[in-house]
Amino acid sequence: MTKKLRLATIPHMPEVFFKDFIEVGTDLSNELKSEPHNCDLVVALTHMRLPNDVLLSQKVPNIDLVLGGHDHFYKIEGNDVDEYKPNFFKGDIRVVKSGCDFKEFSFITLETDELKKKNVVSVEHVLITKDLPENEKVKEIVNESVGDYFRKLDKPICDSLVMLEARSEICRQQECNIGNFAADICRYAYDADIGFLVGGAIRSDSTYGPGLITIRDFMDIFPFDDQVVIVKLKGKDVLGVLEHSLSAYPKSEGRFPQVSGIQLIFNSAKEPYSRVVSVNFLKTSEEGKALEKTPLDEEKIYTVVTRGYLYKGGDGFSNFCNGEKVGNSKGMILSGLIRRFLTGLQVVQKINSTASNISLEPKKKKPKTEIGVAPNSVTDNLKEKNKKLWKNIVETNLIQKFNNVKEKNSSCIKDPLDSDDSETSDGEKKDVSQKKVKIDYKHLDQKKKDSFKVFLPTIIPLTENRIVDINKN
Repeated sequence: MTKKLRLATIPHMPEVFFKDFIEVGTDLSNELKSEPHNCDLVVALTHMRLPNDVLLSQKVPNIDLVLGGHDHFYKIEGNDVDEYKPNFFKGDIRVVKSGCDFKEFSFITLETDELKKKNVVSVEHVLITKDLPENEKVKEIVNESVGDYFRKLDKPICDSLVMLEARSEICRQQECNIGNFAADICRYAYDADIGFLVGGAIRSDSTYGPGLITIRDFMDIFPFDDQVVIVKLKGKDVLGVLEHSLSAYPKSEGRFPQVSGIQLIFNSAKEPYSRVVSVNFLKTSEEGKALEKTPLDEEKIYTVVTRGYLYKGGDGFSNFCNGEKVGNSKGMILSGLIRRFLTGLQVVQKINSTASNISLEPKKKKPKTEIGVAPNSVTDNLKEKNKKLWKNIVETNLIQKFNNVKEKNSSCIKDPLDSDDSETSDGEKKDVSQKKVKIDYKHLDQKKKDSFKVFLPTIIPLTENRIVDINKN
């Protein structure tokens, strides 16, 4: 059971007939406890917010227990509920919300008191922590099936100097730094006017860093596989998108905006769909300082980068359906776009690190080189201008042909932790044709982690008052 509002969040939803959950719950529970079923116990599995689950339990007495989803927190509701010891509850429990993402679960025991004609429910709240022992049999099966894949996912891809905020309670109610970061990458990647995402795209409900951030982290934060698209939208439709994104606030709904390229001022005291006070495009200096603001023009056409799910009207964003998709080519999934951006920065950083110690001898013929590989004929006393020239040529060519660069042709973009045991201490060649080095990035010691950081891009995602509620300021 769910509320009608939830249907708007389901992509490719066929035509359905919606009936009120109280009405359906009453009809079904009465039927199940009557002939021919004669059920002793009726449990409702729901996907609603806590107030609706509580309402269902109060209005439909033939439902003995409501097991609710959707909310990302743990909660026990009922009459005379007693937490008789930490994480153990007993009483006339009617609603159990067991959190999300397998971080916790409930062990429920139900006893029927025949004399008092009521059920007594006891619940143990079980937390999933790293202290729980692993099942060795399952671990072996997992390693055999996806061990290599998991090791690749645990490879660090950047070094964050700040904590990345990906908790649902934050990202669904206010601007967050991981939302800004992802929206910025979307806008920069496609040279668009606006990057538009929503808090519901951020799924891991966790924080990360400061420190090394892995590929797995970004895939956990942005797990959806719909592609990023560019849409041409009139200013009035952009305004409609922003109004809809704020319409459920302050409820913790997934439609709350995370934006790039604009500053959105709104008033939460106003009625839904009349909350936007102003939308300004921000022009900034290279140092990131705001230079000027340009108001949104309702008749002008803007390019907006967003997820394909929203472009198709998901979660009620019908204004996107008024726009025109730019190009027919398939875009990338959001986590892939972020990974490509950070990998590109990593390659350029390695090139810069290598090229900063390279010069060309002006009077000698330059040897042929692959992209990103330093020539052999270099000396320490060459002119600075030639060093800069080489660095510029390498970096420019690398960016232009980034997708075609292969690791075997470029020693300077190798992973610094991929040990190349191709030579012995005596200089003799080893047979490495059958050898594949596997690195467990997840369990590196601190010394290797620090050495790896040298080649990783550093990120500092911030919140920058892109979304401001004047009712709170």
